[in-house]
Amino acid sequence: MVFKNTFLDMVAKSPFKLLQAHMQESCKAAVKLQAFFEASLAKNWESAKDIMLAISEDESSSDSLKIEVCQNLHNGIFLPVPKGQIISLLMQQDSIANTAEDLAGLVFSRKMDFPNIIHDDLNFFLTSSVNACVKAEKAISELSQVIESGFSGSVQTITESIIDDVNSLESENDKLQRKIRNKVFLIEDELNPLNAMFLYKVLQRIGNLADSAQRVGVQLIMLVTR
Repeated sequence: MVFKNTFLDMVAKSPFKLLQAHMQESCKAAVKLQAFFEASLAKNWESAKDIMLAISEDESSSDSLKIEVCQNLHNGIFLPVPKGQIISLLMQQDSIANTAEDLAGLVFSRKMDFPNIIHDDLNFFLTSSVNACVKAEKAISELSQVIESGFSGSVQTITESIIDDVNSLESENDKLQRKIRNKVFLIEDELNPLNAMFLYKVLQRIGNLADSAQRVGVQLIMLVTR
């Protein structure tokens, strides 16, 4: 019992709780994109600006937590998993917040006018990407339980099931991305060439959110599979 309590105490002081908090902040930035795009599609740029700034605040918070995680990793504390794997997971989580901030900044800075024909598809596509991030955050929220259970099979299986859901969402997201790209291609001649180029950039970044969520899942599997 003394050994178990000591182990759990070390885990409580380890970077895992901070890692979970970092993912929460990163995911919050991604979730806010839905309201941001709603405002942008309606050309409500004042509201879009406020949401963009809120996304930047989430990204800044996630950066602060990232620094804390890295500092804790250098404190020499006992960890039941390699530090390199934790850093890899942290970087993938961080890419979600960075992509969300970059995406909002791109759309707002150009006051992008999205063709009406793709509005519904764009919303479906964005929702799919954000859902993948939310699922990945749920998987990360199980991390402490996996560690504290000593990587027991039952808890680990739950985590792996959530990650399977992330992979399914990412696969569906790829299909949605192809569909919306095909629609844009059909009307490409009607668009200003520069606007078309930036529209494809926006679609790529939305897809990157789901890709980052999937990579979080991959890194988490590597972390908990022992």
